[in-house]
Formats: sequence, C-alpha cells, structure tokens
Amino acid sequence: LQSLGRHEEARATQERARDMHKGNADSDPRDAAFALLETGRSLLEAGHLDEALAKLQEGLSILRDDARGKNSDRPLEAHILQRIAAVYRKQGRREEALAAEKKAIKILGRTAGTQTMSAAKAMVNAAITLCDMDQNEEALAQFR
Repeated sequence: LQSLGRHEEARATQERARDMHKGNADSDPRDAAFALLETGRSLLEAGHLDEALAKLQEGLSILRDDARGKNSDRPLEAHILQRIAAVYRKQGRREEALAAEKKAIKILGRTAGTQTMSAAKAMVNAAITLCDMDQNEEALAQFR
C-alpha cells in the first residue's frame, strides 16, 4: 500500500498490526517496535512529522525497555534512530538529527560493522546534516 502512495491505508493497517501485538502477552516486543517504525515511516512520507516522531519514539522506547530482557535488537534501534533523524531534519532540528545519526552509526558499528549499507546510509545522512549546518570539513571527515 505504501509503495502505491496509499499512505493512510498503509498507516491504518500498520496501526492494526501494532495493536494486535500489544494485546498479545506472548508477542515479541521487536515486532511492535518494527510496526511502529513502519508507521513512523508512513507518517514521515505523508508529511505528518509530529505524529511520525511520536510513533518512532514509542518504538524506540519499547526496544530500550526490552534491552534489559533477552530480545534486544540493536540494529532495529539504529534504524529507528535514523528515521527519527530524518524527521528532525525535515523539522529543521539539525543538531538533534545529527545526534540521532551519530547514535545510529555507533550502534551499527558495534553490531553489524561500519562496512554495511545501513552504516553507510547513516554516515551519508550525518554528512548531509553537517553540510546543512555549514560544517563541511567535519562532513568530509565522515568519508575519510
């Protein structure tokens, strides 16, 4: 639905899936966090920035609460942080966007390594944010 531009329908479906996970005591918290990531992505693409940020932060909170348990998923946390950074950039909150990207890069570096596509995307986005902040030398340093 999302790829067809049917953002509202996609969001409603994602919300129903998330609600089903919330109501199931046996469900994996990562599933709910992933559903919130997808809902946040849909809202971001539809331009609903405040709603997107709220959903993404909720997903991040679920993962961080679960990090004390056995099901911690750091790469998913990094992906949520990257989406949060995208919302912040669209809101003009560049410093907060950069902080979120740096956290994502750090997580990805520790878990998947810096030579992955996810880490590369996070580094590119951090560099773009730095350029937007007129910190071009630091942006270049991302690639050295």
